[in-house]
Amino acid sequence: MNKELKPCPFCGKNAEIGIAFNALYIVECQNCFCRANIGGYDNIEKAIEAWNRRVCNE
Repeated sequence: MNKELKPCPFCGKNAEIGIAFNALYIVECQNCFCRANIGGYDNIEKAIEAWNRRVCNE
């Protein structure tokens, strides 16, 4: 599995993986603060997959 985060689909800047208050993994853009999901994921791979699905593959 490719664990590299794609750029933000809205602003094109970098995203980072974090841990939400509920101890779940989230991915958030460090520029515009959009997220892959309002909730979170119990493992890091699922969080990365959710984020990367949002990016256009052109």
